Amino acid sequence: MNILNFNTSKVKDMSFMFYCCYSLKIFHIINFDTSQIKVMNRIFMDCKQLVDINLSNFVIYPETSAFMAFSGCSETIIKKVKEQLKDADKKSLFA
Repeated sequence: MNILNFNTSKVKDMSFMFYCCYSLKIFHIINFDTSQIKVMNRIFMDCKQLVDINLSNFVIYPETSAFMAFSGCSETIIKKVKEQLKDADKKSLFA
C-alpha cells in the first residue's frame, strides 16, 4: 500500500489504523498532517514485524489521545519512537 500521498489534513481519528498489521516492516511517515487528529489510540499496536520507523514529521499534540499507540511493538521500535517523539506523553504510548 502506498500511503505517501494520503491526505490526512482533515482526519480526526487514526485509531487502529495499522493495528496488527503483520506485514508492515518499514514505515516512514513523511507527509502525514496530524494537526487535526484528536485520537490515535493503538495506531501501531502489535505491529510485531515492524523493524524501522521514521516519525520525523509525525506530531502527537498534547491534547491527542494516543493510548497504547505502540504497545506490542519491538524494543527497537519503542526506542526509536522515544527518540523521535520527544514531547509526547511516553507512558501512554506504550502502556
